[in-house]
Amino acid sequence: NESCFPHGRDDFREIIDRLHSAGIQAGLHTYAQFIDPNSEFVTPIPNPGLGGEYFTLAADVDDSATEITTVESTSDVSTLTGFFVRNSVYLVVDNEIIRFNEVGDNKFAACERGALNTNAAAHAAGAKVKHLNSVFGLFCADKDSDLYLEIARRTAEFYNDLGFDMIYLDAIDGSDIFAGYEKAWYYANKFVAEIMKNANRPPILEMSQMWHHFWYYRSRMGAWDHSRRAHKFL
Repeated sequence: NESCFPHGRDDFREIIDRLHSAGIQAGLHTYAQFIDPNSEFVTPIPNPGLGGEYFTLAADVDDSATEITTVESTSDVSTLTGFFVRNSVYLVVDNEIIRFNEVGDNKFAACERGALNTNAAAHAAGAKVKHLNSVFGLFCADKDSDLYLEIARRTAEFYNDLGFDMIYLDAIDGSDIFAGYEKAWYYANKFVAEIMKNANRPPILEMSQMWHHFWYYRSRMGAWDHSRRAHKFL
């Protein structure tokens, strides 16, 4: 936020240094693996590692078409979105992001072209149409892409560079978006392990989920933002 931190990391570092001088530890509160729509991984050119489900463009479209037809059925696609809803209304075709507002038989309709500050462009039949995954209003990387691990490495680099003492991985409970709840523990742990490989010193580490594979890394067991797990006072 440039209005709060006009000098970027230097402003963060100054605040953390002041906290340390007062004997206070500083925590980095993240949204784990998830990607803000304004991120450089999204706009102005979408990173190919963004996660989503693939369709195939059935016919050529120009840069102003409002309907995107697909070879595959769109019957399982919804326009329902919300903070906890595992769904988005965004497509990526080549280097353009398209927002759709309606879904029909084998088509996305009422489309807004050049969404999220990308450039509207013509696309040829046969192009891949990626329906982006989203939860908490954020996008995510493909679970098997290097981008997935790059987010973890950047988290560790930010922690290292600014001298934080703690990392809180909020939203990691949304890891079911990658391959369902039964495999969520695997991809969440993969992300945490990559952070720890790249951290230059062990952080105080807390997450918004309690999969037992985290036990090796966790420093604390009580997540204050979760009423059933937080500290109780009688």
